[in-house]
Amino acid sequence: KPTEAQWTVLSAIALVKDSDQKQIKILSLATGTKCLDGSTRLKSNPGTLLHDCHAEVLARRGFMLWLVEEMLLAKDGLSQYISVVGENKYDLDEGWQIFMVSTHPPCGDATIFVKESEKSDANIDEEKSVISGDKPPCKKAKLDLNRTGAKLVSGSDPLSPGLGYHRMGEVRTKPGRGERTLSLSCSDKIIKWNMFGLQGALCSHFLSRDLHLHCFTLTGNMFNKP
Repeated sequence: KPTEAQWTVLSAIALVKDSDQKQIKILSLATGTKCLDGSTRLKSNPGTLLHDCHAEVLARRGFMLWLVEEMLLAKDGLSQYISVVGENKYDLDEGWQIFMVSTHPPCGDATIFVKESEKSDANIDEEKSVISGDKPPCKKAKLDLNRTGAKLVSGSDPLSPGLGYHRMGEVRTKPGRGERTLSLSCSDKIIKWNMFGLQGALCSHFLSRDLHLHCFTLTGNMFNKP
């Protein structure tokens, strides 16, 4: 049983009707923040281990399984969401959009954003003024970066104080305390999905087009401003 200090990430993929966004069909839902280290992956036989168990990746795997099952139903005219559009070719019915929901920003670059530092110089000066009896100075927000444990594939982050801590726009592997993983960060994987589609290699042979995310929705209280 998890304690109050423990948490995990929940992600889901759903279909939403573009004409009525109250019509929602949840296709897959998953939780997880773990992945295998690189040496375990290299020593294993292909296809015998699940390398990446982050919630976003598991939700996408569930989506691909749903696609396979719906294409089999569509072959017999039984699917409500997939239609036959040619010989051994299928497509998502018009009017449906694919949404992804997550309770935490995807690991990697999506986790890096500018925020106010928890301890600014003004806070220190205010503490000094309280002791001396002087008027507190006007607070000036000191900016910092929200940080990620995801590691750069090539090179390393500068780790400079404040806004210079990370390099942005770089490909990263997933974070972890132990041996380095070979799995790309969720941020990089989602970019790849938006370029080549969510459907994966197998379903690409049977779909008439690539399927892309229409919207990524982030929930939770990580951000204190709209």
